[in-house]
Amino acid sequence: MGKGIAGKVSLAVASMTLWLGACGSGTLGTGSNPHDSVLTPAVVSAVFQSQGGGFGSLPPADAACDPGKWSYVITLETQDVTWNGCTVNGALSDPASYVPASVDHPVDAAHWSAVHAALAAVTVSDRTSCGADKDRESLTMSTATDSVTYGDDFYACAKQYPRFVASDSLANLYQTLASLP
Repeated sequence: MGKGIAGKVSLAVASMTLWLGACGSGTLGTGSNPHDSVLTPAVVSAVFQSQGGGFGSLPPADAACDPGKWSYVITLETQDVTWNGCTVNGALSDPASYVPASVDHPVDAAHWSAVHAALAAVTVSDRTSCGADKDRESLTMSTATDSVTYGDDFYACAKQYPRFVASDSLANLYQTLASLP
């Protein structure tokens, strides 16, 4: 291999290493092919979050938080689910009504079974099209040593993530988590 090509290969390998480090190297086991579940035996936690967006009202500019931005942290070993987000305790036009909040959901066996099933039902997508009226959601699956973040395939054409999951499976996960006591 000539010096020019060897240098380009080294640069390409270094770039790929940095990219994988930033996005997770994807060593979660299965869960990388279309229709695979993202929940593998090595997964210890998942973070499902919304970065906001879509066709919804925005909070006043000086509000403490945005109800469209939230996260659910799911810890498999302890069967724990924590929601972090924003509650509105008054008029939508009053910035003081917007209050950051966190709720640790007590999850009994029946509710945990539903959460686990909904998480297992989230599948990898090969969709490449886009929509334009939904909040931007992502799901990060973590093992003890690695993590992979999947984007909602509703915005797959934007290519903001190296991998995507089926939007309808995320909607099912959201409904399951939002219904926890």
